[in-house]
Amino acid sequence: MRLVLAALAAVGLAGCGSDPKESDVSAGNARPIRVTRREQLDGALGKLVTLEGEVAWTKTPTILGVDVASDSPDLRGKWAMATGLLKKWVVTREDLDRELAARGVFAHRGPGTFYRLVESGTGRDAQVQPLP
Repeated sequence: MRLVLAALAAVGLAGCGSDPKESDVSAGNARPIRVTRREQLDGALGKLVTLEGEVAWTKTPTILGVDVASDSPDLRGKWAMATGLLKKWVVTREDLDRELAARGVFAHRGPGTFYRLVESGTGRDAQVQPLP
């Protein structure tokens, strides 16, 4: 337990002294990083990004495989952009088995690595916008 707390403290301190233009997203000072390829995703985790690409015509809309909102306007099947904080999570077979045992059958994507773009103020999926 102490090792985990020490690791978390070290990670927290690593952010101290970083460039405020890159890290102070809540104050609106950050300039988004432009992401146009999936290969760029892991390097932009936790940062303010603007994704550009085609919105997938799927139940959960995505740009470059990243979950986004495409409600108003609905731009599925069109090229668009969305800006927000890039999040990542990994779901293992063991995670799903635990949830199935606890809750019973539920809809899921299966195991894998997933990304989501969220609005910094609300935590909701970032809404797509038409490209200029």
